[in-house]
Amino acid sequence: MHADPGRGIFLGGLTDALVPTVVDAFAAAAPEADVVEGTAAAARLFAEEWSSRFGKEYKQTRGTRLHKLGRLWLWELQGQPVCLVGHQATVFGSTRVGPVYTPSEHRGHGYASALTAFVSRRIIDSGSAACLYTDLANRTSNKIYAAIGYEPVADFVRYDFS
Repeated sequence: MHADPGRGIFLGGLTDALVPTVVDAFAAAAPEADVVEGTAAAARLFAEEWSSRFGKEYKQTRGTRLHKLGRLWLWELQGQPVCLVGHQATVFGSTRVGPVYTPSEHRGHGYASALTAFVSRRIIDSGSAACLYTDLANRTSNKIYAAIGYEPVADFVRYDFS
């Protein structure tokens, strides 16, 4: 759980029961916050409380999902990059995959699926669990990661205050 200037408040997996206490803490420490993000229930409770306290309105603007599957790789075809997949440092036994990027002219050929599966397998083989975030509105990426074997762990939503 943290607040970043210009980025707002991230609740992580905060339990609903702690939301009022956390609202109090952030109201004192970061009253200028204009975004909250967390699990659907906690973020909504926080947004309702924050809006009531500061006389602001809120609206959901984004949904992300944390996935779990158990360095940076570049796939080139005839000297042209067709896909890039990276991963972050392992923290507490889990390694987050990302970024995943395929130039628009090379999309739809399975490069991202294959390279993400390869990188994920390497992470798992190293003894770490693999996880990644997706944009809930991006059906293509959610379908690809499910086909690889990723399973949803938790959904997070973001509310912007105005």
